[in-house]
Amino acid sequence: MPSSIRLCIPVILFVILLAWPIAASAQPIDTPSPEECRVGRRSLAALERLASTPSPVRASPTPEPVEFVPPPGEPISPEAVAAITATQRGALACANAGDRIRGMSLYSPDFIRCILADAAASGLSVERVYDLFTPGGWVRPSDYVGILAVRDARLLPDGRIGAFFDVVTGNDPSVVETDFVFFVEVRGRWLIDGFVVVDIQFSDDLATPGR
Repeated sequence: MPSSIRLCIPVILFVILLAWPIAASAQPIDTPSPEECRVGRRSLAALERLASTPSPVRASPTPEPVEFVPPPGEPISPEAVAAITATQRGALACANAGDRIRGMSLYSPDFIRCILADAAASGLSVERVYDLFTPGGWVRPSDYVGILAVRDARLLPDGRIGAFFDVVTGNDPSVVETDFVFFVEVRGRWLIDGFVVVDIQFSDDLATPGR
């Protein structure tokens, strides 16, 4: 994958994916609680400033799983895996809190520009995007998104990190979604720089706890 590409996604679809109902598995699920959403909110003025600067070259994945070949890279340290997982957990905690505008603080500026550019192409203003990401109500615990597994994390040639995240929803899930998530280091912190939905697995035969 060229280093200039940032995977971003139309804002409506992005909001849906952050609360996609997903996974049946006997593996432990790491579900961040809403209380773990501890980052500050991006202001409307901050989004407007980002929207006024050029968006990077981007590819927008579709709602359907795509055939995806992950970019090559070198293995990373356990500490780096922990750092990107903490970022992903923080974003999910904010999604589980219904406060995605806070979670946006864990996205890179380039990723936010991609989201805003795609929204503008769909006729959505920055103000409307801000409203969509602003808390709109309580999220039911059965809709909380959690991490089933983090796999094959690697340092990419452009300096970013990429990793597969298997994510699930609720205590009685029926689908596993696999995303390849890109992270970029900004001021000493790894931020989400884009993602692609690699697979959505419907597994009727997976054992569900309690059944």
